[in-house]
Amino acid sequence: KEGVQPQRKEINVSEDEQVLLENLLGKMGKKFFVDYYEPYANGEDLMNIIPVGVYTYSSTQTRISTMRRIFRENLNLKALKYILSKDNSKLDDESIELATELIELG
Repeated sequence: KEGVQPQRKEINVSEDEQVLLENLLGKMGKKFFVDYYEPYANGEDLMNIIPVGVYTYSSTQTRISTMRRIFRENLNLKALKYILSKDNSKLDDESIELATELIELG
């Protein structure tokens, strides 16, 4: 007998969602989203995780509130899918790999 197959639900991003995600991810940064996706999803306080001095305080607040909005509107997996679908993604291989793993975890 075969083992349990993971549910492979297709993630479709509408045009309206693409425009919104482009705007939100542009505000926050795709790498920031991927790097802090898991800690945020696990309920950790990003203010305690993000190294001091990397971003200004207000920049950090903006990025976290944008992250909160993406999750609140249930666009987190669509955002990952969107990031990976961009051919001209400037993300490093490690970030792309992480984004792929996060989608698979769902």
